[in-house]
Amino acid sequence: MVQACSRQEHRQPKGTDAGCCPRKHVIRSIAAAEQVIRGLLRPLGLKVGVVSRTLFATRVRELVGDDALLEAIMNPLLAGREALIQEYARLHRLVLKAVRSDPGLVGS
Repeated sequence: MVQACSRQEHRQPKGTDAGCCPRKHVIRSIAAAEQVIRGLLRPLGLKVGVVSRTLFATRVRELVGDDALLEAIMNPLLAGREALIQEYARLHRLVLKAVRSDPGLVGS
């Protein structure tokens, strides 16, 4: 027997990891964008190295320096990465809001 759920039931978080899948997808997309950037710089002898997520763009811009062509390539990639980071923050806030508004999820 197949159980049918209402739209509201589908929208409600189901546990403390509610909403994790979309957030995980965005985090993986951020990591993929960073790997693409690293992969484009590496053949040129430019290595980003170990750097925090917040300092990644600064490090890439530091490596690119005054090279206009590299700058033209990296700026859109970094902008896309930044958009993903902003979307992750938005999704995270939505999940926190949903969890706080559902007393059954707080403390579980």
